[in-house]
Amino acid sequence: MNVLDTVRNIILVGASSPTAAAILNHVASRKRRRKAETVRRLMQVCGNNTPRGTVVAVLLQFESNGFGKVIVGRRGHESRFEWAEV
Repeated sequence: MNVLDTVRNIILVGASSPTAAAILNHVASRKRRRKAETVRRLMQVCGNNTPRGTVVAVLLQFESNGFGKVIVGRRGHESRFEWAEV
């Protein structure tokens, strides 16, 4: 996938739901580049009324578009999304 395709996918996914737009806006506004974001943190970013399932569904959509990988929390670790290298 080239850069233009990636940008198109980001725009399409961001327009698909307010939750996706909020997550992408958060990522764009960060000052430090993080490799991963926890689901709990992304729920806070989207607003307190955003259900966990909605955030996870958006992250699975991100994963299917090649933006990164959803990692299910196990043994005390939180569920998170690891961003793909650009």
